Amino acid sequence: LTHYGYWAASPRAWGTFDDDHFLRFPGFYRRYLGDDPRTPGACFTRGKDLVISPWKTPTFWLRQLRSTPPAAAERPGLAFFAGDLGFHRLSGYSHDLRQRAHGLFCDPSTTKKSNCTPVAYNKECDCECRPDIPIDCSLWREGVTITAHTRRYHRQLREHQFCLAFPGDGWSSRVLDAVVHGCVPVIIQDESEMFFEGAFEAAQLGLDYADFSLRVREADLASLVRILEAVSAERLASLQRGVLRVRDYFVWKDVYNPDGADRRSLLSAGRPGHDGFLLLVAALEDRALRLLRKRPFQRLNLTSFIP
Repeated sequence: LTHYGYWAASPRAWGTFDDDHFLRFPGFYRRYLGDDPRTPGACFTRGKDLVISPWKTPTFWLRQLRSTPPAAAERPGLAFFAGDLGFHRLSGYSHDLRQRAHGLFCDPSTTKKSNCTPVAYNKECDCECRPDIPIDCSLWREGVTITAHTRRYHRQLREHQFCLAFPGDGWSSRVLDAVVHGCVPVIIQDESEMFFEGAFEAAQLGLDYADFSLRVREADLASLVRILEAVSAERLASLQRGVLRVRDYFVWKDVYNPDGADRRSLLSAGRPGHDGFLLLVAALEDRALRLLRKRPFQRLNLTSFIP
C-alpha cells in the first residue's frame, strides 16, 4: 500500500528534499530498494500494489459530505488549483508542472509578470530563475484560477467545474480534495496511478477513474483550457455524477475517534457506512483471489509444526 503509484519502468526522483530524492543516496537506494541506483527499477507494480488516499481529518470533509455540492453547470469557474507553486524550490518539484501551469494560466490582473520563475530553494532572492518558465499569463482566460494557498480553498473547490491534480513532491492530495467537493479532478501526472485506481471496478461498483475524472498528458499542459472547454455539458454532468458516487471512498470515516457516538456520526455522513476502509477491504480481497487463481492455495498442515 502506498500514496504514490509511480509505475515508470525507469523512474526519476522528483522530490526536492534530500530525504525524498533517493538517487542522491546510492547506498540507501541499493540497500533498501535492491536495485542499482544508476539504473533504478520501477517503484510500483500495477495490479499488485495499491494506492490509497491520505488521511484528512473530518474537519476537511465532513461538512462537504453532509451537503449537496453545486451542480457542475451552475459553477462559474472552469478550472482551479491552489497550493505550492514551486517558488524558491529546486527545479523538478511537481515535474515543473505547477510552475509551468502558473506561468501560462496566471491571472494577469493579479500576477506580477516575470521573464522567469524563481527556483532557488529557501533563498530570499531571484538569484536562480528559470527563463524556460516565464510568468507571462499568456494562456489565461476568465474562469481559470491557479494560485498559491488560499483561505478560500473550500469555497473555490465548490465554485469550479474542474480541479487540477498536479504532483507535488511525488504525490499530492488534490484528487481527494476535488471529489469531496463535487469537483471533477483533472489528473496531470504521467505514469502514475491515483488513489484506489482500479479498486472501484474490482469492488464491482460499475465505474472507475474514466467515469469521474479526466487525464491530460504532461506534454499537453498548454492545451489544458482548450481540452476542458471541449467537454460537453452532458459529459461534464456524467463525470460529476461519478464523482458523487465515489467521493465517500476517498475519506477514512471509521478511524478518527474511539467514542462510539462520534464514530457512528462520522459513518452516517454522505453514503452511510461507506468509506475508504470498505473499498480497501474489497480491493485487497480481489487481489488475494486473483493471486490464488495464479498460485492455487495449499492448506497449511499444522502437524508439521509439532515437534
